[in-house]
Amino acid sequence: MVCTDGTLTIEKGVQTIIWDQTPQTLYVGDKMTLNASSSSSLPVTYESDNTDVCTIELVNDEYVLVCHTVGVAHISAIQSGDQNWNAAEPVVKEFVVNLSTGVSYNSAEGITIGTDNSCIRVNGTANGIPVSVYSLNGTMLHHSISNGNELVFNVEKGSVYVIRIGNMSFRVATK
Repeated sequence: MVCTDGTLTIEKGVQTIIWDQTPQTLYVGDKMTLNASSSSSLPVTYESDNTDVCTIELVNDEYVLVCHTVGVAHISAIQSGDQNWNAAEPVVKEFVVNLSTGVSYNSAEGITIGTDNSCIRVNGTANGIPVSVYSLNGTMLHHSISNGNELVFNVEKGSVYVIRIGNMSFRVATK
């Protein structure tokens, strides 16, 4: 506040962004809730400098980092201010997305993965579980949310794929 010649002027407050989240090991297909906050309690938004690698989605009032392919993305936490607060200095963190190398077996926890001709068949997943198919270079080829029934993905014959089911990974070769 500043008082000059009988006029009271209220200046905007200074705020900072608090983002204690440490980037973890991330893999293609992973999703992670971002948790920065501002000292003013105003909401924080996020931006990715490499949307080929990572994008930001707003899901149920939470920002979620979605990893699409192998690479590096710098994610900025931003608070632009309002009529009472100046913009905060953005905080930038580096996120490295790795290729999920999977495991050499094709079933776990009641889940079975089979191949025939140019299809990958996934059975035994619970309703609402994300299931994704990736090439070995980390490109997402298919994505679906399980409805509890068999999921069928059309793929090329004679190739190797990584299947992500929730937090589990499987390496699958087609005949």
